Amino acid sequence: MRIVNTKLLKDAKLSVNDMALYLRCHGWQELPRKNPRVTVFQGENDDFGRPLLLMIPSNDQFRDAVLRLSEALELLAALEDCSIEDMLIQIQDFLHRQAIHLNQAPLSI
Repeated sequence: MRIVNTKLLKDAKLSVNDMALYLRCHGWQELPRKNPRVTVFQGENDDFGRPLLLMIPSNDQFRDAVLRLSEALELLAALEDCSIEDMLIQIQDFLHRQAIHLNQAPLSI
């Protein structure tokens, strides 16, 4: 797995809410919160039959928000078998389409 350049992520202005929306709309189920600082999503099962778990901070203001979003982006890119940059473009395209569908400005593009 390749490490995400945090500058790339910051420049893309991908927010925690953007990532959560993308995950919800792409089959990831948000699990009940046990920790108010973390949002956990459950995806499909891995090769061993265990559900994939993806954690993102519940707030962009947390010090590790960019790092956690980077980890989520890495996992999604691996699952989609694409580069991190392509995964980020996919997410941004989705957010743009959502904004058009809702007839409003894009969320953070």
